[in-house]
Amino acid sequence: MTGSTITEKIVSRASGKKAKAGDLFEALPVDKLYFNEVIGPPAILNFERDFADVYTESGKKMQVFNPSRIAFMPDHTVPSCSIKVSQGIRLMADFAKDQGIAMYKEGDGIEHTIASEEAFVLPGEIAVATDSHTCTQGALGALAFGIGTTEGENLLATGELYSFTVPETIRFKVSGKFQKGVYAKDLVLHILGMMGEGGASKRVAEYSGPTIDSLDMEGRFTICNLSVEMSARTAMEKKRTMKLLSNQSSVCPRSRTTSRHANPRATRKIPRPSIRSLPPFRAASTSRANSGGSETRRFVRIRETIPIGMLIKKIHRQLQLSVIHPPSGGPITGAVTIAML
Repeated sequence: MTGSTITEKIVSRASGKKAKAGDLFEALPVDKLYFNEVIGPPAILNFERDFADVYTESGKKMQVFNPSRIAFMPDHTVPSCSIKVSQGIRLMADFAKDQGIAMYKEGDGIEHTIASEEAFVLPGEIAVATDSHTCTQGALGALAFGIGTTEGENLLATGELYSFTVPETIRFKVSGKFQKGVYAKDLVLHILGMMGEGGASKRVAEYSGPTIDSLDMEGRFTICNLSVEMSARTAMEKKRTMKLLSNQSSVCPRSRTTSRHANPRATRKIPRPSIRSLPPFRAASTSRANSGGSETRRFVRIRETIPIGMLIKKIHRQLQLSVIHPPSGGPITGAVTIAML
């Protein structure tokens, strides 16, 4: 499949036939599906209402397409702020118990963090969830994006995404080095400023180049997470993803279930430190701890405020980025090249 984008490779694997940007798939199988407590409850209620007759006529118990590929992760309103929210979480828990689906507890963590740390989403998979920042999983080499209530309802029943058009790709090739105090979040915010809120609409943002290659996983998660803010369908990091996809043992086949999720009824105990044992830390606006956006769990003590200014000079399709860092002096220069694939 020489010349194919990462998205085209993953869709081809899932569909069983070669795919290219613009192709329409009436039904695209997905590998993983997870819900939060905002969309989960209405999706469950709609599933039970709209598919009840189908199962009744067939004489079968109402059952989701594959319990081991689904998870419920309440994280948006934790702890619950109302009776209605609590009722929704209880509905999810009862449904998960009845169907044999993994149900995480309030406080276990942010859904996209859980999905990666628990190895629920794996490289090469198609993962969808009821949140726009599902694109965070692109850092793992997964084709991941958000869905709505109706899509979630249909996926519970069929495991397929209907009327899926393979998106085009925009590649961002980034070169240059970060100065002290400048991190992945500063880079992606700069790119968002260049592209505007609709600059990557309905496309996949694919990141490459020596600067991206040098990032740790936190930085990669950060860039993929925030790419939706320029209306990208999702985002992926090229070099590591291609390496994972080239190693077939790293790509989870559709028929395989990780041992961690072999028993979806198992109780999950995620260790977390006592709040009382933590010192009074908070994150600085440009600190490494804040580079993970809403996904970060670590904090650092503020020692200094680092003002950062950005000067943008546009030269045709290449943009030169200068970051001014007053405390240490001297700008650094890098390049962000944008290419439509």
